[in-house]
Amino acid sequence: MDFLCPADPTVWDGRRFAPCFADLVLGFAGNVIVAAAAVALFLFKRNAPRTQNARRGLPEKLFVFGVPGFAACLSLLGLTMLIKKKFDGNGVENYELFFKCSQFITWMSVILVCANGPWFEILCNPIMCFCWILKILLEIPHLQYKLTLPKEMTSFMEIVSFSAASTFGLFVIVAAVLGRSRNKRKVNSIEAPLVPNNEKAESETTNLVNKDHNLWELLTFKFVNPMMNIGITRQLDFTDLLELPAELRAASCYEKLLSSWTVEYQNYHDRSSLLRAMFGAYGWTYLRLGLLKVINDSINFVSPLLLNKFIRFLQQGIIS
Repeated sequence: MDFLCPADPTVWDGRRFAPCFADLVLGFAGNVIVAAAAVALFLFKRNAPRTQNARRGLPEKLFVFGVPGFAACLSLLGLTMLIKKKFDGNGVENYELFFKCSQFITWMSVILVCANGPWFEILCNPIMCFCWILKILLEIPHLQYKLTLPKEMTSFMEIVSFSAASTFGLFVIVAAVLGRSRNKRKVNSIEAPLVPNNEKAESETTNLVNKDHNLWELLTFKFVNPMMNIGITRQLDFTDLLELPAELRAASCYEKLLSSWTVEYQNYHDRSSLLRAMFGAYGWTYLRLGLLKVINDSINFVSPLLLNKFIRFLQQGIIS
């Protein structure tokens, strides 16, 4: 810690965040999160089709490459100034260099991802949107700290950098929302007929209900949207309803219990236990659900306590 924070690495010095905490936690952490998410999504989606890139207009493409390019040049300028001051012996701390380096690497990662991959699929991914929101939320108190420094040039550059990050993050979120709405089927549009005029359209809407869903759609319950959209056009029937997962179907549950009972009987014969067989079939599933419930209840219980302590900590710092 002495290499990063030569002074006492406190969080709050009485009227503002400590310099080391502000640069390393609020600034450096947000940059690392965005850069890591961009690289990970690029590796995961590097073979994805680039049809969405071609459909974007010229203003969108100029914005995607222009804002990161400008921000990268600005961060490189700030990094160069810090390195020059470091060599001149003007007392530049290492955490300031770490923050500026992470800022430059983040914007360069965005530029390289946009230039070499399906940038729309990467930047408008829900994970990337969440990372940008988190970065902006972390940069707000970091900008407040920078504005308290008696350095006009540093404050001006931080304001411009924060504006670029906020503008680009807002563009990413809006583009993701609009991109998803454009990709919806024509039944959702206001010009679409309320009742399908042929069997082909009806079969297409039914097939959308039975398609596989990714993890994000499952977590946000997006898998029920196609069924709700069909309900707008006509009355639902049994073929439109969502199918139960294979592990929740009656036949699957029976086969699982029968398989567990067969293993139980082969191992214990006359000392076989139906309760032990039921635990072997469903026990670990219910234990995992119970553990998830305990974690959820613990978070709901601990979060207000931590928030209350954090507020009291800030109040004590302001009073002192």
